[in-house]
Amino acid sequence: MTDAATIENKSWTEKAATFGFVVKTREDVLANPQIEAFRGSPNTSPEQISELHDQEDRALRARVEQYEGSHVVFSPDGGAEDFVLVGNDPEELARAAYQRECEIRMPVDTGKSPAAVDEKTTGNLEFGKIITVSTGHIPQEAREYLERRLDEDRNLPSEDDFDWAGRLHWMNGPYGYALHSTILRTFVEEGGDVPEFLIDADKLCREHDLTWLVYDQDGDEVEELTYYEG
Repeated sequence: MTDAATIENKSWTEKAATFGFVVKTREDVLANPQIEAFRGSPNTSPEQISELHDQEDRALRARVEQYEGSHVVFSPDGGAEDFVLVGNDPEELARAAYQRECEIRMPVDTGKSPAAVDEKTTGNLEFGKIITVSTGHIPQEAREYLERRLDEDRNLPSEDDFDWAGRLHWMNGPYGYALHSTILRTFVEEGGDVPEFLIDADKLCREHDLTWLVYDQDGDEVEELTYYEG
């Protein structure tokens, strides 16, 4: 178990690595991309896998060569056509990759299509402060209730002022949930029947000035939150 400050203080490269991204110099990628997308493919011989990887390596080199920049962020477990960024600031590239993956895993239903990320630059992206923790910090009963409410209505309307699943702004995806800290703070300050795990979550968000608290099935256990189960 770790503490939230440790997660928060991880470099963007370390955070991006939790989603399988690596940051390498341009020279390293052009010399040896090491794409491993077909590793362990069933009914494929080692020779065939090697050839497929060689093809992907060549494709990635060709893609990187189109853009200027000293560093590249990509996922070796993906193919050459997967997400790739080329630029001069490795931490900023990792930051953009991490934020993009968070948005994919926890899409916000705004009614608009997600903004595209330019492959040549990270652009003027806006970032909120995020900590990712284990879904085990939500009690099983609460998770089951939240899933039912999400299935009933994506917008989670509720006539009950203290229906936490209906009042709070949740994002959900196949790997977990994310909770918006400002709406959580208002809900907690109003009082009433607030679940203990949300009171703890609010304290964590305040302490670390978070915009979103992400609950991911692969997230870390943190000391500041009660761990219920995985």
